[in-house]
Amino acid sequence: SFDEISAVNVLEGGNLVIAGNTRSDIAIATSGAHDNTINGFWDGFVARMNGTTDRIWGTYFGGSDYDSVNNAVVTSTDRTMVCGRTTSTAGIASAAALQLTLGGGTDAFLVIFNNTTGARSYGTYYGGAGDDYGQALCRDEDGNMYLGGHTESTSGISTPGSHLPVLPAQPGTT
Repeated sequence: SFDEISAVNVLEGGNLVIAGNTRSDIAIATSGAHDNTINGFWDGFVARMNGTTDRIWGTYFGGSDYDSVNNAVVTSTDRTMVCGRTTSTAGIASAAALQLTLGGGTDAFLVIFNNTTGARSYGTYYGGAGDDYGQALCRDEDGNMYLGGHTESTSGISTPGSHLPVLPAQPGTT
């Protein structure tokens, strides 16, 4: 069916981690990875390839609704972090998640996969009552990770004392 790659990361030794979105129900996942089955109309995927582009592992990611992986960053030799957006009410968050449930119509998500096995080690929703999208990830030289995106939520996003703790009113709204 339809497949698209939204992120490519080169690891030491020429291995690759790719991430994107798919509607395909075959040729994406491998046995033993996080999820071997497409779950909704549109799922994200993450895969690791060796230097000759043979697939080492691949996994679907998402719940029963719309899920999109927008970006991926290799955080170390054994972890890959991905972000995106979802309307799925299950299949995203892990037990120790920052946010266990969908906050609104569309939420951002942040997920960490093991680079050796493709297993998910962490997943969380991130969003409020409005539509929220995870679009960008980066890592600084100290190993801190940053998630950027778009929000229409007026709560559930920022922390007290941050640069913009409340979403300002938009022109033409009350």
